[in-house]
Amino acid sequence: MLNNTCYSFITDKDVVHVCSVHQYDTEKKTLLPVQGAGGLSPAMSELEGRYAFNWAKNIWADALA
Repeated sequence: MLNNTCYSFITDKDVVHVCSVHQYDTEKKTLLPVQGAGGLSPAMSELEGRYAFNWAKNIWADALA
């Protein structure tokens, strides 16, 4: 099972996200979306902006350490 979240800054502080969840199908030998999982932000917000920035800081720390 894999998940993905993409954050998009609308302003310098307000962010929205789109999220998807996929599960590997052994018969089809591919990842398929999990029905009812994932979704979209209901609206842009500063809270989403904090999530996005903290996500970025963690990625940068891992990649640049």
